[in-house]
Amino acid sequence: MFLLSPFLAQAIMCEKIITQNCTMLTPTLTGCDTYNYTIINYTGSEVQAGDLTNLYEDIYYLNVTIDPGQYLVTLCDNSTREIWLYEGEMFSAIVFIMIGAAMGLLFLAFLLKDDHAPIKLLLVIISVFLLIATLGLNQGILTGDLTQLTTITSGAYKAVMLSGIVIIAYFIVYFLVRVLESIRLKNRE
Repeated sequence: MFLLSPFLAQAIMCEKIITQNCTMLTPTLTGCDTYNYTIINYTGSEVQAGDLTNLYEDIYYLNVTIDPGQYLVTLCDNSTREIWLYEGEMFSAIVFIMIGAAMGLLFLAFLLKDDHAPIKLLLVIISVFLLIATLGLNQGILTGDLTQLTTITSGAYKAVMLSGIVIIAYFIVYFLVRVLESIRLKNRE
């Protein structure tokens, strides 16, 4: 197996969640008349088929070159594997967006004056939440867990949107209070 490591290091390996154009290893296959595979989508349409290439003894591989989506791979022994293809570096881009948003919120928190302490605290908390969510997103990318990825992305989106609403509401109330105070001071004079 050590001799195969250069080949394995060069190939983009298929996991449960994979990028386009990758190499998928099979489990040990024996007893097939023809070592082949078929990839179907979830409507039952065949999208790719071909012969497996022998890698080592009873282990084979195939190159997956299909569009992003959810697929089922059927091997010659009728075993199946589910794969999810996603477009390029989609989740990596989300990680950079989340880090950028966290840094932007921290920068905004430090720009605010001390009389906005509740919002400063909220911005710092949301920034820390986004940075922790980024760690979870990285773990999801490494393990190929789509459920974890979508849960974290959805939670981060909801937290940022809710924070945005709270911040906007805070500043509306803040400016209304300032306007009412200035009107009250004018009425006293």
